[in-house]
Amino acid sequence: MANAYASGSASFGKGAHCATITESMTLSSKDSGKVYFIGVCAAATTITLPSAKAGVHFKFINTALNSADVYIDTGAASGTAPDIYGQTVGAASETISAKRYLEIENGNDAIGDQIDIISDGTNWFCTCVQMADDSITGVDAVD
Repeated sequence: MANAYASGSASFGKGAHCATITESMTLSSKDSGKVYFIGVCAAATTITLPSAKAGVHFKFINTALNSADVYIDTGAASGTAPDIYGQTVGAASETISAKRYLEIENGNDAIGDQIDIISDGTNWFCTCVQMADDSITGVDAVD
């Protein structure tokens, strides 16, 4: 999967801490601490997290209404570490437990939906803020 940024480069450049994602990509632990704006994605988009490592963290902010789903992927089969655990808050609450993906669902997504995710070295833990019911959910497989 290619790195896809609306502006900037894969390395972000010195002092840069954010970029816009518009297509599928794989993150590395070197990207930890960065903020990713999810822009207009023309097709289903998967953002694959790096291997779980204590302290590695990312923030994703939805800045566009998409016509396809966006997935945050642990890269591991669901039910085997690393999994995602956490909570969505906002329009409705949902507990996320032992899921492989976080899904930002098109049709339910809103500008301002946010995901903060951090690893303890084994699993990933998230806090998600959603503007509408079911805009961010934990799932075991992509649609």
